[in-house]
Amino acid sequence: MNRYLAGAALAAAAASLWLGGCAMPASQPSVATPSEASPAPTALAQPRGTYISYAECLTDPHLIAGTTQVLFFHSSSCAECQELERRLVTEGLPVGLTVIKVDFDTYGDVRDRYGVRTEGTFVQIDGLGKKVRSWSGSGSGADILRRTEAGS
Repeated sequence: MNRYLAGAALAAAAASLWLGGCAMPASQPSVATPSEASPAPTALAQPRGTYISYAECLTDPHLIAGTTQVLFFHSSSCAECQELERRLVTEGLPVGLTVIKVDFDTYGDVRDRYGVRTEGTFVQIDGLGKKVRSWSGSGSGADILRRTEAGS
């Protein structure tokens, strides 16, 4: 019975990964590329929100379960992206918010899926990976959270 439950849990996690916002075709890389890895966001240990890379999300979808999920289309050549990332890492994020850093150049299929045309774009997604809303530019984790609550 325990093997059955463990297998069912593993299958549910895999389905969640494929259907959720971190889903991507198998042809795309599932590990961080050098441009995505520097600086490397990591999940915050405090009971706060989480800032992770798209590659981390693919590896461990449990990191985003039950949170408000926002994709952050980041580029190393975007000064505003670099500044916001610095703030997210140093100031943290509000409880219940997960910001997923998606490398703008590496994940063109994800960019296309959500109709993203410029760096620094944010896309809120639901638990199945469907776009809820999008916007460009945010100044902090609190601002990102406020925008996810707009129109709710």
